[in-house]
Amino acid sequence: LHKPVNIIEQEEDKELKEALCTNLSSAVHTALLLLPERFTEEELYMTVAGLSYTGDFRMVVGEDRNKVANIVRPQVDRFRELYRKRLQELGPVLHMSDNVWVQDVGSGGKMAHLTRLPSGVRDRVLTMYTTIQNTRQVEEMAQSDCSQVVAKAVGQVVAGVDKSQAAKGILTAGGRKAVIYS
Repeated sequence: LHKPVNIIEQEEDKELKEALCTNLSSAVHTALLLLPERFTEEELYMTVAGLSYTGDFRMVVGEDRNKVANIVRPQVDRFRELYRKRLQELGPVLHMSDNVWVQDVGSGGKMAHLTRLPSGVRDRVLTMYTTIQNTRQVEEMAQSDCSQVVAKAVGQVVAGVDKSQAAKGILTAGGRKAVIYS
């Protein structure tokens, strides 16, 4: 749930609200590790929205290649509203200059993001760098270009989920409808 959604019915659930906030923060930190030093607001939101589809085999077979752009472009204002607070909190490592976001891509900036990755992605990233998972390895990763490793880790997480969703779709809707839907 890191894209704008309308929650139709929700009782006040503090645990759910905290989980949603954590998810948004994790999405921003992950996206910033994938982006270069300078990028546009649209590129940020395209990267955030694209996280759901990184590694999703359906994006290769049958899915509209403009799907992420079709989600982001008509809703830029909603993305802006959704992520405003999280982006403001990143002031030490991210700022706006001439309508372009500029981030600290040094080891300090990367550390700020690597330590806030979702645990499943962080663990996969650490495993790709080394078999010993500790803070020293995160510091070493922060001194290198880790964007491809982060993208691969996100892709592995998404790939596991998308295959499960595809299988469920075939079982519940049947093969023909599942293919038509994708």
